[in-house]
Amino acid sequence: MGGGFGGGFGLLEILLFAGIAFAVVAYLRRRNRESFAGPHGGQITMGSSAHGGGCGSSHGDHAETAVEELPGPLDLQRGLAEVAAVMPGFDAGRFPEEAMDIFFRIQAAWAKWDLEPVRDLLAPEVRQEFQRDLEILKAEGKINRLENIAVRRSEVREAWVEAGRAFVTIHFLANLLDYTVEEQSGQLVAGSRETPVKFEEYWTFVRPTGGSSWQLTAIQQAG
Repeated sequence: MGGGFGGGFGLLEILLFAGIAFAVVAYLRRRNRESFAGPHGGQITMGSSAHGGGCGSSHGDHAETAVEELPGPLDLQRGLAEVAAVMPGFDAGRFPEEAMDIFFRIQAAWAKWDLEPVRDLLAPEVRQEFQRDLEILKAEGKINRLENIAVRRSEVREAWVEAGRAFVTIHFLANLLDYTVEEQSGQLVAGSRETPVKFEEYWTFVRPTGGSSWQLTAIQQAG
């Protein structure tokens, strides 16, 4: 979400390693068309700049591989047709709007330190990792603020069906204010209250073919 660019302890940084797991599994899936590994499309492992992580170069190659191998128009259309076939009522044209609503709801829950309102929108492993890192923020007495979010682009970039579940990846390009303050004093410790930062991410949503809602299962940074 906005963390890596403002230097704060944000959700984007927390999901740094999520891109690695997603990229590796996605590469293998495209290479041999075998089942998507893991309970939700690849085990998400989180990292954070608050613990010396940040956007390290050791992870960059994996992320770039996944972005470069995004499907072309024909592959995307086939994938969307697969999803529509098992998800009656699925509308590829309207899904970016639905995904953007989930995007804002998750961002708001993160900023309020309360994931309960979006519990059903997060895959279990993602929810557990989000909660773990929110607890770290609380223990350190810090609050990560995400404000003035302006989404400039929201579009479907990949879709497929595997193991009775539909997956759709949305490309988000947005600007926002992302900064971290001390809970007690309100003193700025990272990021900027005045200068917006840009972020570009790929959010992958999953939904069992008999399920009632989409859930966020992976986030990958672009570039």
